[in-house]
Formats: sequence, structure tokens, C-alpha cells
Amino acid sequence: MKKSFIGLLTLIVAMSFTSCVKTYYQVSTTKAVNPGQFASVKDGYVYEDSNVKIMLDMWDENGKSTFVLENKTDKNVYLNWEKSSISLNDTTYALNDLTNYNVQRLSNYLLIPAHKNRKFSSYDIVDSIYRIEGLKEKVRRSESMSFDANKSPLTLGYQITYCIDQQQGEQTINLDFYVAQITNYATKSFYKKEKVNKIVNGKVKTVKNYVYAVSPKNGFFVAYTPIKNDIWLRKWYSAKGKKYYKFEIKQ
Repeated sequence: MKKSFIGLLTLIVAMSFTSCVKTYYQVSTTKAVNPGQFASVKDGYVYEDSNVKIMLDMWDENGKSTFVLENKTDKNVYLNWEKSSISLNDTTYALNDLTNYNVQRLSNYLLIPAHKNRKFSSYDIVDSIYRIEGLKEKVRRSESMSFDANKSPLTLGYQITYCIDQQQGEQTINLDFYVAQITNYATKSFYKKEKVNKIVNGKVKTVKNYVYAVSPKNGFFVAYTPIKNDIWLRKWYSAKGKKYYKFEIKQ
């Protein structure tokens, strides 16, 4: 009886501690190395020349290196597949074609018909938060740290090479960015409630919905728990063999 009581008490204390573990969010905001290249930044980076338009929106969990390449001309545009890539710091990645409809691909070139577009991507930009000395992980609302291009923890680059009708010379576009600010948010500062109309059983009802309080198109976020809680949880559940426990720790 005494052992059962002690075991129950231990479980209650452990669950109480675990319930105190909160999720926080780290937002990384980027800047362009050459801001004058872009026609717009507010709704995502938009680059344009006389032939093509390139649109980038990084906002997502772990970030997305997705961009849309639009052919503005009345002729065919050919993307040179082998001379186009995405780089994260010192690592270069090939592009993935995310377009759903089929268009012709010739040797190293990918056809983009007149006034059509294709969507490309590589990998998630990050898979963990940046743990930086002087930047608190457990915050009440939010805390930030800024960086210049030389001291940024992450650089992101796009190299896009294309030609018109395979008759004109190739043109290469280099778009380079760096993380200029990192902000750690408490959940109550990262999300906000708003009222939305929803149809329930054929009737319109007003309900509360959680939306992002911050969502920069030139930034991305990672959910995390402070590292002290992370280490404690891993040790405690490993020792107790609580394999059935579905608590997910995001870093």
C-alpha cells in the first residue's frame, strides 16, 4: 500500500512538472544582400526583369526555400537545370520541381511556356533553433537579437540561370539573403485570437480562431522547448521507460 502511494505521488509530481513545459517559437527574419534587386519585400521577395518574375515566400515552420518562376514573355523560357541551385551557408542543393502539370524538359533545360510559371523548392531552411549566448529561450513575451551580413548565423542564396528560346545567351540571376534578426516568442505573443464566421450544421456561427500574430514573408519559425526542460524530460522518460508517452519535443 505504501509503495503504491509513493508511486502514485511520484507520478503526480512528474506530470505536474511536465505540464509546466511550454512551447516557444523562434522567428528568423531575413534581409537581402542587395535590396535594390527587388520590386517588393512586404509580401515576400519579388524580383523582375524584362523576361521573368521570381517570387519567394519563406514563411513556414522550419522555413521553405520555395520560389515561383514566371515567364513574362510571348516566347518559351528555358531554365538551365544544372546551373540553377539553392545554397544554405556553404552547402548547395539541387532544385525540386513542384509543378503539378506536365511540360517539356529538354536535356539540361526545363521548359516554361509563354506566360506560364513553375514552382521550385529544395529543402527546409532549418531543422532546429539557433541557441545563441545572450538570447533567452524562456521569454515572457519576446526577445530579439540582430546581425549584420558578416555575423549572421545563416546565409541563403538562389542561382537561377535561364535563356529565351534556346537561341539567346543564358542569363544568371543571383539572389542572396542572410538572417538579420532572431526573435524568441512566448506562445501568447506568437499567436492571437480572432473571430471568424464558420458554418456549423447549416448555420453561420462566430467562433474564435488562433492565427499568427507575426508572419513575415521574409522569415520563418521553429517551435521549441527550452533546453533545460528538454534534457529533464528525455532523462526522466528514458529512465521510467515511458515509451507510450507521446510528448513531442521540437528543437
